[in-house]
Amino acid sequence: MSVTFVVYGTDIMDCLGAQKILIEEWDGIDWVETGTYSAEKNSHFLAQKASEHAASVTFYGHPGVQYRATLTAYAELNGGSDTGVLVSSPKTCK
Repeated sequence: MSVTFVVYGTDIMDCLGAQKILIEEWDGIDWVETGTYSAEKNSHFLAQKASEHAASVTFYGHPGVQYRATLTAYAELNGGSDTGVLVSSPKTCK
């Protein structure tokens, strides 16, 4: 499965993108964490001097199981920074 994101800045940002992506699977009762992808290990998650940035990460899922992703977006400008969190809608692995 693949998670693709686009983060938009309010201007040309010093740094922009995703700080991390958390992957969870539905076990029939609750969402269970199955993996975390960070900008530290995925340098393509962040862009310098950009007003928007898109990237993706691919992981192996189990057919018939639902997955969701939680994106922690990151933006930095003039020494200040901010984050935002967005949870995707569930998708079933085929």
